[in-house]
Amino acid sequence: MRQILNEGPWSVQGGLLIVFPWERNIVVRQILVNEVSVWVQLWDVPLEYQTPLVAHRIGYLLGVDHEVDWTPTFPRNLRFLRCRFERIFHLCCACGRVGHITKECDWSDEQTNSALDDQHQWIQHRFGNEYGLMVDRAYFVP
Repeated sequence: MRQILNEGPWSVQGGLLIVFPWERNIVVRQILVNEVSVWVQLWDVPLEYQTPLVAHRIGYLLGVDHEVDWTPTFPRNLRFLRCRFERIFHLCCACGRVGHITKECDWSDEQTNSALDDQHQWIQHRFGNEYGLMVDRAYFVP
């Protein structure tokens, strides 16, 4: 039982199953899930950035406040960074949001780009870091 509670979320037929400890007299409709822990893997990070310090900083930038699993695997030295999100269910490849799939997406390219611009400004303001997005249209690949 502890494993089920501690190692979730779980995927059941492509859907997200989140398990909480039982509370007496809880009304199921009143349960709100504001956040879910997911694993993020950063692949093909240039060799000089494959350090525990960089892993923790990237984790902080992504909002990781639970755990960073640093396992150095060498060699990995390509010129770009790919992120793969594990256990994210119904990830839309058009807008990058969780909760629906591409054919059900109601966001336009303009809305997606506007959201990315807002996030870009937030990252620059909060961390003082500059980064570039070099595509005409955002693409999200699960």
